[in-house]
Amino acid sequence: MKPQGKAIYLDADLAVRSFFQDPDWMFKMGLGGVVNAGCLVLTMMNPFVFLPVTLALIALVCGYLLRCLRLKVLSGKSKLPDWGEWLDLFMSGLTWLAVQFGLWLITISVATVSLMFALAASTQQSWAYVPIAVAGVLVTVATCLAVQFLSSFLMVNFAVEEKLSAGFAVLEVVRRACARPSVFCQAWLLSTGLQAAAVVIPALTIVGIFLTPSTLFASQLISAALLAQAWGPEERKTPG
Repeated sequence: MKPQGKAIYLDADLAVRSFFQDPDWMFKMGLGGVVNAGCLVLTMMNPFVFLPVTLALIALVCGYLLRCLRLKVLSGKSKLPDWGEWLDLFMSGLTWLAVQFGLWLITISVATVSLMFALAASTQQSWAYVPIAVAGVLVTVATCLAVQFLSSFLMVNFAVEEKLSAGFAVLEVVRRACARPSVFCQAWLLSTGLQAAAVVIPALTIVGIFLTPSTLFASQLISAALLAQAWGPEERKTPG
């Protein structure tokens, strides 16, 4: 009989402490902030001309976050990974962006179908226009939240398994989430709120706006630690 795994709970304090206990956290966070700032500047200059470069920079950030997730799943107390092996970061990040695009196509498809129904009802001047429009908005929002939730933990699975199919293993995420729903919801809500605060709060001041790329990256790293904790120690795999 398989021994029962240790109870899992979310330790937000550990996620924050492990971030600041890394002696090189300022350098690692600053470098990620510079990459984020580069994406922002290029997008503001000309989003179409600089799109390939912007995607390459985003892929580097995603690759680093995947590396961080991999280490945090192995040990919640592990330090931040080093920046290096840039091609590996780029390729893993680019692969995850492709997975993300496929996942968000679901939301786009639902929004498109909802809009088509609403337009058809409005053209026919049907009394059902308002209910259909409201229902379409609610379904689209619900789909968006569901995809965002799944995407967060699919990223953990993708980081651990290091194969493309892991990025679409929705049933695996659902299985784990059903086993400990409160922990998964807490991790997702905390990570989402943390990243939103990392953008909104600095933007309230003129000086803080320039710190937003770094604060956003720091929030992503702490969020990675939270999501890795929710993924569960009894499921952790030793590196092969």
